[in-house]
Amino acid sequence: EKEELENVLKIHKGNAGFGDSAKMVIIVTSDLRTFTSVGERYQNYIDGSLFGMSLIYALHSFGLATCTLNWSVTKKADKQMHALVEIPEYEAIVFLIVVGHYPKTFRVAKSKRQDINNVMQIKE
Repeated sequence: EKEELENVLKIHKGNAGFGDSAKMVIIVTSDLRTFTSVGERYQNYIDGSLFGMSLIYALHSFGLATCTLNWSVTKKADKQMHALVEIPEYEAIVFLIVVGHYPKTFRVAKSKRQDINNVMQIKE
């Protein structure tokens, strides 16, 4: 529903300038019940992110545009989102994906690339 979509984006707050044109938001979550030891304390974010990346690739393969929105919010905002879209307490929100269509023309930012040796080391 449009009103629910708007409320989701209001809670997120990091979508100024494009959120109003969003047609859909996917909330990627991870079931905390599947992780049982302290050694897995970040695993839900790793697994959720890998799943989300694959989902983004799939959406792009169908010609859909996506934009990931991180979920670095207050505990209050997290509780608001869980309540708004009825996410169970045991599901941790990993991030959001805004889905839409590409405009006919657009500009793409281009960053100067670093030398590969600045970002990668090969140990023998």
